[in-house]
Amino acid sequence: MGGKSDAADGPDQTTERLTFMLAISAFMAAFGTSFQYGYSSSVVDQPANIIKEFYNQSYSSFYSAPLTESSITVLWATTVSVMCLGGLLGSFLVVPLTERFGRKGALLISNVFSLIGAILFGFSKMANSYHMVIIGRIFVGVQHGKENFKNKTEDGIMSMKEEIHKDAAREMWKTTNDVYEKVRPSHDRAGVQYLLRQLGVLDNDLCDQDPSFTYTVLDVGAGTGKCTSVIKDILGKDARLAALDPVAGMLEQLKAAVPGVDTFVGPCESIPLPDNSVKAVISSQSFHFIANVTALREVNRVLVPGGRFGILFSVDDEASPLVHTVFEVIRKYKYPGCPEYFINTLQDTSWQACFGEAPLFSPLQEHVMPWEKQDILPDIESVVQLFMTFSATARETEVREECAESMRKLLAANPAVEQNGGHLEVPRLSALYWCTKNTADK
Repeated sequence: MGGKSDAADGPDQTTERLTFMLAISAFMAAFGTSFQYGYSSSVVDQPANIIKEFYNQSYSSFYSAPLTESSITVLWATTVSVMCLGGLLGSFLVVPLTERFGRKGALLISNVFSLIGAILFGFSKMANSYHMVIIGRIFVGVQHGKENFKNKTEDGIMSMKEEIHKDAAREMWKTTNDVYEKVRPSHDRAGVQYLLRQLGVLDNDLCDQDPSFTYTVLDVGAGTGKCTSVIKDILGKDARLAALDPVAGMLEQLKAAVPGVDTFVGPCESIPLPDNSVKAVISSQSFHFIANVTALREVNRVLVPGGRFGILFSVDDEASPLVHTVFEVIRKYKYPGCPEYFINTLQDTSWQACFGEAPLFSPLQEHVMPWEKQDILPDIESVVQLFMTFSATARETEVREECAESMRKLLAANPAVEQNGGHLEVPRLSALYWCTKNTADK
């Protein structure tokens, strides 16, 4: 199951150009949202005198008497401010309309309010009615209030969900460090060796002779050192290695398992190392958490000129019925907004998008290979413990317990479990990616 390994076989490069659909999408995004609110709020200012004259004429035809100056001012102030009243009313319609018709249906219905307002404005002159202008402003306000409140509410809900997940994830890693170290397998030696060769650090003697950098390899998002230990075993005990992880508890496990490695607590977006100090950076089983341009800039900064960045994922092969069964359970119970690549990085490669946002590295090259020695787990509980260390299951305690119990029931009903005497093989692949630091302007 080999993948691409030559530069010429790298990902296809799409020429960046402004297409018609992109231009239309950008136009609608800009002019179909908050722009309308600002425009509608101030559009009446410029023709104020004309509108006041129309109001006076319309009022006179209705009541056979002209408006006083103070009355015109009151009507004009009402026209300007009544849109805010409509916005307040619109905000109360978000939840019932969304629950009744769904997000798309509610979005379409909101356009009806704008259409009604436009019709009232358009026919107000023909009907000689200033009332239609004021009522029309209310309808336009309802539309804007509904949409702006909906957008703010959705942003707030997403932020709240993200915070809930972050809290759950922190609690999960605090309480499962030992379990993670116990049940998570080390990385496949052949896969790590292949990646180190592509990164140009396999000849460790040559690296040690070059004093221009501080570390041969920096493992970012190193966790408990599953990959770090394999790297040290391959490069030798004298290899200059460093490990970075935001969870101090994980690094405590790493220091106990892989002595002699310098460890740093912190995120990849702020690496506490000087510029041009690392020969190669590796992200093992973690880059999908930190896939952003800020992290890439930091990796680029600490790499020596011509240094390389490698990414390694040990992926459970979903072609296996057992793995697919468990993955389907995780997809059911995953935290809201969890991307698919937190479960299967081969099915969802959108984490690679950040590489195209800034010219920091050469195009990613990739290679996928099966593990030389597949993992055999002794019983169902071991399988459950393994997959419950997936970050996608970082949920509230009761949800995690329900997810684990669902796995147990499905696995117990799997005929393959009984046929193999309870022993279960979890087939894995090594998904390897690498690129070279660009020295051009960043």
